[in-house]
Amino acid sequence: MERILLEIVEKNDANKELLQDYWLFKDTIKFDFVFTAKSLIYKYNLDDYTDLTKKIINAGRLFVRRLKDCKKCYIEFSIEDRAHFKNSKITILNEIFICYDCRKVRNNKKVNSLISDIKNHNCRVDGGSQELIKLSYIERIYLYILIENYKNNFPSEWRALSALNYSESQYLIKNIIEKGYIKELEYCNFCHTRQLELYTLSMQEKNMIEEQLKEELKNYLKLNFNYHCQIVVPDEFDSIESWMSNVYSEILKTKLTIDDVKEVENFILNKRFNEVYKLVSLVCEKNSISWLKNNAFDFEVLRLSRNFNLEVIHNILSKCARETAADLYIIEKSKNNKDFFKVNNIYKQKISLDFEKLIKKNYPVLYSRNLPNNWVFSEEELFINTYIIESDQKWSKYTPKEILNMWLDKTIFDFEE
Repeated sequence: MERILLEIVEKNDANKELLQDYWLFKDTIKFDFVFTAKSLIYKYNLDDYTDLTKKIINAGRLFVRRLKDCKKCYIEFSIEDRAHFKNSKITILNEIFICYDCRKVRNNKKVNSLISDIKNHNCRVDGGSQELIKLSYIERIYLYILIENYKNNFPSEWRALSALNYSESQYLIKNIIEKGYIKELEYCNFCHTRQLELYTLSMQEKNMIEEQLKEELKNYLKLNFNYHCQIVVPDEFDSIESWMSNVYSEILKTKLTIDDVKEVENFILNKRFNEVYKLVSLVCEKNSISWLKNNAFDFEVLRLSRNFNLEVIHNILSKCARETAADLYIIEKSKNNKDFFKVNNIYKQKISLDFEKLIKKNYPVLYSRNLPNNWVFSEEELFINTYIIESDQKWSKYTPKEILNMWLDKTIFDFEE
């Protein structure tokens, strides 16, 4: 399409030829006139420039149509005389004229296309209700804690495996995911890119989008295409709150079977095992000693976990760490290369010897040591202690066997199942 169109519109037949000569251009690039005003005054025997202008305005006018940015529509200028044309010339030639009607159509089409891309992509397609597999007793406790955490945090950023930062039992969270109660949603670059385009359009072109489409656009901007997890509420509950209340009630009313008791025992021991390893890391870092985690070290940690409370274990680990640091200092000063091969095992040997001495002496007076100031007690321990065991003492003061006995004293059994 032509970028600029010119049309001379006559008001009457008078001075028709003058009007044509007046608006005759050499080209449509610079728009220089063929006839000067002086030559026209002479040619048509006019008095002066004022007389020329008066006759031209009475005879008609020039319509200039300039193509808009859409390349389909024109904007129209009505020009009375050459002075008017001179003032409008820069605007007509250089300005970019936005076609708002076409722009709105184009934006609506783009928004619909982006929404359609997201809607038809399979990354967030709901495959229907997944069958929920029955949870064990401990898993129900973890589920309740996870629901509580989910409600108190930002669901759009919630990640089940890192929700309980100080939990020692991620295997239980994985079980809950596998049984269908938590849905993992992976990051989708395809939809995320289109969502960013929608956001840009909504910010820069919000006045150029239909109102009805704006509402739909807002809904798609709320979708989360980053990795996150969602709690799956069973169909029989109308809200996560009502389901949460039901889970809590089930936990308190559960009659423990033999399998449940074994699960509780394993849970407590596994928790204590991981806590001891946390203490090992903290104590060794504090005393600047090296150690090697292997099956032999696991064995020593397990023996400590089974037989002592956490504060006694902390005292044993700290005492052995000080002795190890002293031995390492002697080895370093001696510069005996053979001894350097033993450094990673010294700490483990010290723990083993200490444990054997305590066993042989049939557990003499055991000294405890407060846990580090930055020690954080897990959410599951606090929940169980508050609502099941109903104890005001932290588990660090008890052995796994003592914790199990307190737990079982507060629960109902059904060993016939």
